[in-house]
Order: sequence, then structure tokens, then C-alpha cells
Amino acid sequence: MLTYSSIMNRSIRREYFFSAQREQTRRARLHRAVTKKAMDIVLCLVLVAPFSFLILFFSILIILEDFHLPFYVDHRMGQRGKKIKILKLRTMSCDADAIFNKFLRENPDKKREWEQFRKIKGKDPRLTRIGEFLRKYSLDELPQIFNVIAGKISFIGPRPYQPEEKAAMGSSCNLILSFQPGLTGFWQTAGRNDLTFSQRLEMDLEYIHQWSLRVDLKILLKTIKVVLQGKGAY
Repeated sequence: MLTYSSIMNRSIRREYFFSAQREQTRRARLHRAVTKKAMDIVLCLVLVAPFSFLILFFSILIILEDFHLPFYVDHRMGQRGKKIKILKLRTMSCDADAIFNKFLRENPDKKREWEQFRKIKGKDPRLTRIGEFLRKYSLDELPQIFNVIAGKISFIGPRPYQPEEKAAMGSSCNLILSFQPGLTGFWQTAGRNDLTFSQRLEMDLEYIHQWSLRVDLKILLKTIKVVLQGKGAY
């Protein structure tokens, strides 16, 4: 027969168990945040000077091609779904939306491809000449080092998704948005834009479940190799 005392003891033990679990989770999150921030600081100190030189160089080339501003601001979802502005080198024509809408109307197969991958493989009519080169080697992402310095994103993490993609993320949304997004990650080094949207989600979830400093370092080294090869980028 259960007594009041035994019931209270069970309740206390249960509360202690869940309290210990919450504390362990809190410590794990703190360790992850401190480790990733330290890695970001070191990488920023090493890369900010060469990245700044390249950004200036390519900005001049972009301006000389069409005499428009060299930067593009994209709106994405940051950690906990907070809207952030991502800075990139502009790779598209200034009338890219009109060009793209016409292109999709005239090419139904490309429209289906866009709906599946959210990318256009092969020749993208929106891209400028210098833009094609920047996209191939992901050099349009260079200004994002300033987003890392500002603490909006990390070097390594899940992809920063667009607000309009939130519904398509489904049940994966909350877990992915609990992490700080990254400049590169699992799917950017394993197929890049050859992967479907759902495959990218799966790989971002895999990264979250497997995260460690060792995993981040492997992704960083693999990113260098993939970018130099220029494969899977459109």
C-alpha cells in the first residue's frame, strides 16, 4: 500500500531526475555555444584581411560590368527564427526577377526543377558574367564573414533558410532554428545544390544530432576542397 511518504519520495526522485537532465542539457548547449564562438573568433581573425581584399576586388569588377551596387542583401531566418540580413556579392542582373519569371514561363521543365531544388542547374539567365564565376566558386558568400563577426551566423551550421521556406521545412523547423545558421555545413559539402530541398533538411538535422568540434573542423576542411573544385554550385 502506498503511503503519503512513499508517494512524496517518488515525486522528489522524479523531479531530481528531470532537473538533472535539464541541467545536463543546459551545460551541453553552453559548451556548444562557447566552442563555436571561439572557433568563429579565431577564423575571423585569420580570414578577415584576405576576405576583405577579395571583396574589394570583386566589388570593383561587378561595378565595372553594369555600373550598379556590388552588394545584395538577402533576408533569412536566424537562430530561433529571428529575421536576419545576409550580405552577399551581387551575382544577378538588376532586373533578375522579370528575367526569371519569363524564363520559367517559357521553360516548364526548369520550373519543375526550381520547385524541387530551389535552384536552376546549368545556365541561369539571371546571372551576370562575373556572377557566374562567383557562384561557381561560392565567392559571392565572402561578405558573410561580416555576418559572422556581427554574431548573426556561424562559420559552420545549418543553412540559413528563407522566411518563405518555413512552411516547407515542416516538423524539422523548430530543431533547425534552435541552432545558429552557418556559412557552410553538411549539405554544402555533400552535393551542394545537386540535393533536393528535403535532402538538405535531412542533412541539417544530421549535423545537429552529430555536432562536435571535430565535425565542424571536418566540414571546414571539406568546404575548402569542394569550393576549389567548383562542383554542385549554380
